Amino acid sequence: MELPLAPFKQPVRASAVIGSHVENYDGENCGRIEEVVIHKNYGEVAYLVLSYPGHFGPSYAEKFFAVPFESFEMKEVRRHEYDYVLNVDEDFLKRAPGFAKHSFPDFADPRFITEHQHYYKGITLDIAV
Repeated sequence: MELPLAPFKQPVRASAVIGSHVENYDGENCGRIEEVVIHKNYGEVAYLVLSYPGHFGPSYAEKFFAVPFESFEMKEVRRHEYDYVLNVDEDFLKRAPGFAKHSFPDFADPRFITEHQHYYKGITLDIAV
C-alpha cells in the first residue's frame, strides 16, 4: 500500500532530513539529501542540497544541487520516517544548476538566487491528497 504524501505540518530535525531519499511522482530515484540550508534571517529552510544517483553518470558524482525547499513534498515511508518527493523528471534534474561538492556557493548571492528562482519557478506540487 502506497502511503500518502504529507504536508510539512510539524518541525523535523535536520538530521532526520539529511540522508533522506528523493523521488519523483513516478517513483524514480532523484537522489539523496546531503545538506539543509537555512535562511538565517528568517529561520526557514531555503534549500535542500541533493546528490544525484549514480545512474545519472560520472559527471554528476562530484556535484551537489540546491533545490528550493518549497519544491518538495514529504512522503511517509514509516511512522515518523519520510522520503521527499520532487515533481520533476530526470532530464530536468540533469540540466539543473549545480556546484562542486567541496565548493559551496554563496546562497545569498543575488546571481545564485536569481538563477535558482528562474530555473525552479515552474515546479508545482500536483498532489491529490
